[in-house]
Amino acid sequence: MNSSDADLTEEHVPSFWTDVSRQDDVPIRAQERNWIWENAILIWQAMNDKEETKIRMPHDGYLKAYQVTTK
Repeated sequence: MNSSDADLTEEHVPSFWTDVSRQDDVPIRAQERNWIWENAILIWQAMNDKEETKIRMPHDGYLKAYQVTTK
């Protein structure tokens, strides 16, 4: 939701995550990145589904939805 891009792509998924307990970066494999990306799309669609709100839209989500619809 913090990107200026209109579409969610796999490039938005980081290639590593920081393990705060070990204080190091753990790589995310391509297969895992793809899974995260696909599920992020499903979550975004569920948040935007006005008929069946399974996942509530946070404030930042409303701003992103507005940004996407005004382009």
